Amino acid sequence: MGIKKGYVVIPEFRVALPDRDGTKNIDLVWVTRKSGVGQRQDRESLQYWTLHAAFEIDACDVRNIEGKEFNRHIRDLPTIRNVDASDPISHFVVLYTAAYDRAWNNDRKSADDEIAERRGWARDSGVQVLDGRDLSVVRAIRQAASLST
Repeated sequence: MGIKKGYVVIPEFRVALPDRDGTKNIDLVWVTRKSGVGQRQDRESLQYWTLHAAFEIDACDVRNIEGKEFNRHIRDLPTIRNVDASDPISHFVVLYTAAYDRAWNNDRKSADDEIAERRGWARDSGVQVLDGRDLSVVRAIRQAASLST
């Protein structure tokens, strides 16, 4: 979807966390390359890329433990800013409801309730929690060609 919209799609995109020492690897991002920065990348990622959308991907039953798991995404994502702060970033946690690569109850009846609970946890955080079965919000993100870069 990101490529169709004209973005470069990068998994495990590393950014510096501005409010503390350290970095965060975001599961998936939609970015555009800045002009005039050359091919060699020896500085922080956001010196080379403008970030448009950041996606953390988790199970619908992810726990909310202080400083870990869901809480970590809600704490970290809103602090990440582009070099030009006027370039907004859409922050998402996408929750999946089925997994076939490990032990998982794919017939769970509580996925809707779990997603609703996690949306409540994220309320007023600036992070949108999405049901991975319905990505209509992501489809609505403007195309890179229509963005000013």
